[in-house]
This record gives sequence, C-alpha cells and structure tokens, in this order.
Amino acid sequence: MTNRTDIYEKYTKRKPLEHFLMGMARAIDIGGAYSIHTENKNGYAADREALRGDWERVGNDLKSAMARYDNAE
Repeated sequence: MTNRTDIYEKYTKRKPLEHFLMGMARAIDIGGAYSIHTENKNGYAADREALRGDWERVGNDLKSAMARYDNAE
C-alpha cells in the first residue's frame, strides 16, 4: 500500500515541462488514443477513484505551497 508521501514524491519529481507536454498531448488527442480507461470498473467506481485522485493531488499541491510559504518566511 502506498502512503501519501510516496504519491506526493511521485508527482513532485516531474518537471514542469513534462506536465505541460502531457497536457498538450491530451488537449490535441482527438481519437482518445492517449487516454487511459479503466475497463474493469463500473462507471461509479471509476468516477470515485478519479475524484479521489483529483482531491489527493489538490491536497498535495496545497501541502507543497504551504511548505514553500513556510520556507520563504
């Protein structure tokens, strides 16, 4: 089982350019070839997992911003 620190480190080690390029690839992905779908889950379970992941990333972003703010003082 992964803990929050592992997930936080996974997403913070990416470089901003990599995030930008991934976003651009998804924006121009007309056929959906770049999208990852969870075929083995029903719609509600997939939505629940996606929302959980979204809020986890929001929390990680807030944690990172608060740490930068504390270090700036």
